[in-house]
Amino acid sequence: MSGPRPAGRRWTFTDDDMLRKLMVSGMKPPMIAQKMKRSIGAIQSRIHLFKKPRKRQESARRVELELKAKIK
Repeated sequence: MSGPRPAGRRWTFTDDDMLRKLMVSGMKPPMIAQKMKRSIGAIQSRIHLFKKPRKRQESARRVELELKAKIK
C-alpha cells in the first residue's frame, strides 16, 4: 500500500459504490485495497458486510414463508 494509512476513516456511499464496481469488475481485494488506499482487512470486512444483510433478508423471508405455510 502506498501513502499513509487512513486508519478508522469512515466509509462513504461513494466508497461503497466504488468498492462494488471494482468487485464486479473482478478485481481482487489486494488490488482494490491499493486503489482505494485502504487495508486489505478493511476491504474484506466491508465486502463481508455487503453480504451479511442479504443473508438476513433471505432467512427472514424463509421464516415468513414457513409461517404462512403452517397457517394455511
